Amino acid sequence: IIERMIEQPGTEMIIGVKRHPAMGLALVIGRGGVDVEETAQFATTLLPLEDDALRRVFTGLGIDRHPAAVAFARACRAVADYAAANCRQLITLDVNPVVLTRDGRAVAADALIVLGE
Repeated sequence: IIERMIEQPGTEMIIGVKRHPAMGLALVIGRGGVDVEETAQFATTLLPLEDDALRRVFTGLGIDRHPAAVAFARACRAVADYAAANCRQLITLDVNPVVLTRDGRAVAADALIVLGE
């Protein structure tokens, strides 16, 4: 596969969905890219995703004023909506990295979705 180069790359983020045995599906949002394990800057919120929870996560990660914050919020909502629509079979979902550009875009560069029965 050949993809166009991302112009004006900026902050790399991760959006994920994990299944907690007792609590159900949770959305994980944090610093992504190759340093995701090293930085360990992330927040988790249970689904369904609420506006206040998303605002708190963005503020805590320091991306609430990023030029791509609105686009990244839409990406987080899309992942949360997909998880809700596929909640019975979704095991895990990771979009990493989501590149937040300085010109206001959120570009998903890679994703993994694991479904079960």
